[in-house]
This record gives sequence, C-alpha cells and structure tokens, in this order.
Amino acid sequence: MEFKGKNNPSLANPLYAEDLDESFCIIDIRYPEDYALCHIKDSLQLNNPYDVYAHIKKNPNQKYALVCYSGHTASILGSELVEEGLENIYYYDDEFSTLANAHIQLISK
Repeated sequence: MEFKGKNNPSLANPLYAEDLDESFCIIDIRYPEDYALCHIKDSLQLNNPYDVYAHIKKNPNQKYALVCYSGHTASILGSELVEEGLENIYYYDDEFSTLANAHIQLISK
C-alpha cells in the first residue's frame, strides 16, 4: 500500500476543493458544535471512528469523503479504514476553511 496526499499522507485517496461533488457521501468528523456552525450540505456528522466504520460497512459501494479541520485526522482515519479492508475511502486533504472555494454548498448558522 502506498501513502498519497500533498498535505497529510494517507492510504486513503486525497481530495481537494475541485474534486468534491455530490457523488460522495461526505462524513464530517469534526466536533458536533463546529458541524452545527458550518458544514457541507447533506453531509453526515460522525465523529466516532466506530460509527464511521459501521456506516461505511453498510454501504460499501458508495464513495466516502472524510472531512475534518485540517485533513490530518481524516487522513489517519482514512488509513485505518483502508487497512480494515474498506474501499472507496477518500479524505479532504486541506483545511476546512478552503471548502468555501469548492463546488459544494456550505450550510452556516
């Protein structure tokens, strides 16, 4: 297995602002309070790794994008999920604040 990513190396596949679109099930692993303030439209808030694993395991053919604050935690969890044998795992390899430049809708309080 090979590590990928410009900012945060991972066994999962890196994504950047121009890559994110509605074809991904986006899992936001930030704290619930921060998710409530601003999040990607239709994203799931799951900050427990076991919940993330269980959700992905139920729908293995979907493409999943993990999003956190800086890409670091998402890269680590992405690697762990790949090591567990899960496929279609991607992670946002950049700061959450850069999502303002993406082709997705952010929901803010």
